[in-house]
Amino acid sequence: MDSKLFWGIVIIFIGVSLIVNYLFKIDLPVFKILFALLIIYIGVKILLGSFNFKSSSYEDDRSGVFTKTEMTPESLSKKDEFSIVFGNSKIDLRNTQFESGTKLELNAVFGSMDVKLPPDVFVSLEASSVFGSVRGAERSIDGIGEQESEWGDASKGRHLRIKANAVFGNVHLR
Repeated sequence: MDSKLFWGIVIIFIGVSLIVNYLFKIDLPVFKILFALLIIYIGVKILLGSFNFKSSSYEDDRSGVFTKTEMTPESLSKKDEFSIVFGNSKIDLRNTQFESGTKLELNAVFGSMDVKLPPDVFVSLEASSVFGSVRGAERSIDGIGEQESEWGDASKGRHLRIKANAVFGNVHLR
């Protein structure tokens, strides 16, 4: 199911339920139904492979679903991403080769991600959390919110731009 189609149906459903409630005084549990539809949508997307998640734990894979992964990538591309859904992931970047200014996106959905960073790296962190937590060297964010922070010595090492997203999960940067 295409995301445009899904969200179009959700918006139409909200409008129809408001009209039904106003005209016929029928009270529909709109938010409970929307939450159930969202869960069904995510399940269908995972089953159809639309999220491009792989449920294996090979060293080169960058994501996992219902699994425990330990990754030690040799290198990062200029823009890279790691994701975990309903699982645990340990990522060791201490000996990983990457260019200064590399953008790294970390996603933990109902899961946990522990990332070990090189000591000589300057980190710019953009953290986003929805009922989860993102912890960096300097700051942490819990619950719902967004926050930006930086740490490390910019003159000594490489620059790594991290965007960390935690939805009912946690991302821990060390």
